[in-house]
Parts: sequence; C-alpha cells; structure tokens
Amino acid sequence: MNGDYIFLLIRLLLSHLITDLLLQKDRNINERGKKWSSGWLYLYGAVAGLSAYIFAAQWDEWWILPAVALGHVVTDGIRAMKKDTLLWFSLGQAAHIIVILTVWYMLLPSDTYGQFYKWIADVQIWVLITAYFMILFPAGSFIGKATERWKKEIEPLNHEGLEKAGLWIGRMERFLILTFILGHEYSLVGLLIASKSLLRFNADRKAGEYILIGTLASLTISVGVGLIALWLLKITS
Repeated sequence: MNGDYIFLLIRLLLSHLITDLLLQKDRNINERGKKWSSGWLYLYGAVAGLSAYIFAAQWDEWWILPAVALGHVVTDGIRAMKKDTLLWFSLGQAAHIIVILTVWYMLLPSDTYGQFYKWIADVQIWVLITAYFMILFPAGSFIGKATERWKKEIEPLNHEGLEKAGLWIGRMERFLILTFILGHEYSLVGLLIASKSLLRFNADRKAGEYILIGTLASLTISVGVGLIALWLLKITS
C-alpha cells in the first residue's frame, strides 16, 4: 500500500487525538444531566469534523466534516448517558477509531481496495492477532485454573491488594514478553521478569511462591506462543 495512504491515516488519527483527548474537557462534554441537550456535545462534534477535514487535506471531499462530526456526536452522546468507566471510555474510543478507519477507507482510490483486502487476508496478520489473543485471554484463564489450589492456601492469610490487579499485571506481562520475543529482544524478557521479582517478592513464603509460580507460568506460555508465532511467520514469509 502506498505510503501516502498510510500518511493520510496517521493524519486522521492525529486529528482525533488532538480534538478528543487534548482539546475536549470532561467537565464540558460529560454534562451528564444535559446529555443530548449539551451544547458542548455538538460544538466538539463540529470541531472534530473540521479538524479531520483539515488534517485530511482532501478539499473536494467535504463529506468528511459532517461524517466525522456525526460520528463524534452520536458516540459521545451515548457515552454521556453511561457511567464514566474504563469500559465505556474504551468503547467510545473504539467507535471513534472505526469512524476514522471508515473515512480513510472511503478516501482510498478504488485500485487500492484489492491491496487492502490482500493485506487483511495475509496469514501473517492473523498469526499475530491469534498469538496476542491467546496470551491475553485463554492463557490467563488457564493460569488461574492451574494455580487455583495454591490461591486457596494463601486466601486465609488475607493478603489484600488492588481489585483484579493480578489479572491486569499478568496480561501486560504476557503482552510485553510476546512483543519482546517477536522482536528478538530476549534480554528484555529477563529484565522484565527480574524487575517484577524485585517489586513483588516481599510477602511471606507462600504468597511469594504463588506469585513466582504465576510469573513462570506466564513466561512459559508467552515464550512458547512467541516461538511458535515466529516459526509460523518464517514459513509463511
């Protein structure tokens, strides 16, 4: 795909980041009581549309402005009706990105559609998607089941911690390990594990051993998935 089209996508994404995460203020857009009657909702929608139109620099494609503005208003209007949680924030950002990607796709010349479909159908893309999905979700469930009997042993000790902190630490840990493996940065894997050991091995023996088991299980799964992914990428290149 031509580098100019990738540059166009980057500009559209940058326009969204500036208008939605820099210029927009939560105290204005999230006037929860007003919801759809909030003037800020429509003002920022117009600003988002205008920003996307300017950043795209496709002056004949005037539809960009109302398309992005409408998507912005609808998405943030729905968000204003919901609780201000990480889930709804993430869903809102995902909706904005979908609008941006749709606009970008509509701006691509028709002769690039075939290249786009070919890229989407590339087996290497699906190898990477599957690898990251495996280490983020099924791997966590597997480790949780495998270490459940030891978790019951330390529960009576009443080790309090942040809610679901272990779940997110494990996911980020496996994500980083897989990324390092795919990038052939094996030394960084050791640094990550060593850093975690220093930070968390400060409880009693049972809790420390439980943490160590989970860490080594995450390491084993992530390295295994990473090596398999590297092999699949090699034979499909």
